[in-house]
Amino acid sequence: MSPASKLHAIIVDDEPSYLYLLETILEEILTCPIKAYTHPEMALAELPDLDVGIIVSDFYMPKMDGVEFLLKVAEIKPDAPCIIISGHKQLLDKMDVSDIKQLKSVMAKPFKIDALAQEIARYWPEALS
Repeated sequence: MSPASKLHAIIVDDEPSYLYLLETILEEILTCPIKAYTHPEMALAELPDLDVGIIVSDFYMPKMDGVEFLLKVAEIKPDAPCIIISGHKQLLDKMDVSDIKQLKSVMAKPFKIDALAQEIARYWPEALS
């Protein structure tokens, strides 16, 4: 069992079909368990009980956007690196995200899932071991 297999990759996206696609393909690439959530509130509720290697969150979601989500994540898992994915990157570019020290990368949709896997490995190399 690799070290990454004890840690989870967390993916949050409010679009169920897109989330399922990400989860399914990343499960074939990464060597860790993946927990996928369509509601950031549910992810936040479960985070205290999970060992987290990385968090990937959509930016534009109802009720709580990805920036709000990551600010709450920082209180629960302050060392977990985070990536935001967004089809609305121009909105995100107008926000000050400098307070989110865990935010390592922002990826504009659409992107190749291999590119996301490589970005995950950039901040959590064990995910591909």
